Amino acid sequence: MPYSPSHYDTLALPTTATSRDIRHAYRRQALALHPDRTGQATDASFRAVQEAYAVLSDPVLRREYDQGGKGEGVSASLTVSPSILSQLTSLALLLLVILTYQFAHLLPHLTLLLLAINARWQCRSPALPLTLLLLTCMRGWTFAVVWCACLWATPHAMVWCFWGVAYAALFNHYNAVSTLVALTWSVEHTRLGQSLINLSPLVLLLKLIKYVAF
Repeated sequence: MPYSPSHYDTLALPTTATSRDIRHAYRRQALALHPDRTGQATDASFRAVQEAYAVLSDPVLRREYDQGGKGEGVSASLTVSPSILSQLTSLALLLLVILTYQFAHLLPHLTLLLLAINARWQCRSPALPLTLLLLTCMRGWTFAVVWCACLWATPHAMVWCFWGVAYAALFNHYNAVSTLVALTWSVEHTRLGQSLINLSPLVLLLKLIKYVAF
């Protein structure tokens, strides 16, 4: 059986070498055996020096190596089998799907709140997203009373409030509609925002009344 030198022999060190000794020995051996420097050393010799330093410079791997192991990776006691890892991954994905389904109804509210905060940072009025956030939590007469109060308090956002409530009444889906309205409001100064305003039910209804009456 061919003799295989130990990592200590490769670096010409005793088994009691300190971390500083290991570092100095590696630098010395790397300079001496680097193929680009001498042109005589083989790649195998240089790789052996690198492997020896990688093991001996790591306290955990060195301790494992001194105890009779190879010190080439994580110890067997810490190794996770592929089957267990696959089961843990499947469980994590299942929990992610369940949590997403359970809390999906909160996403529109969170979006409206973030839009209100963003509006305040940009020195714009957060009236519309806050109004829609309040309205998404209400139904029936409470919804109507709060809606009228918001319209009276923020007349500059009246068109937007009518636009959102009209769509909410048509589709009976307050959360998604309110989010859509607030997102459109966030680009109200763009051509897209103006186009969406012109397509709102309130504007279309007013145009129809004007066309029929006049």
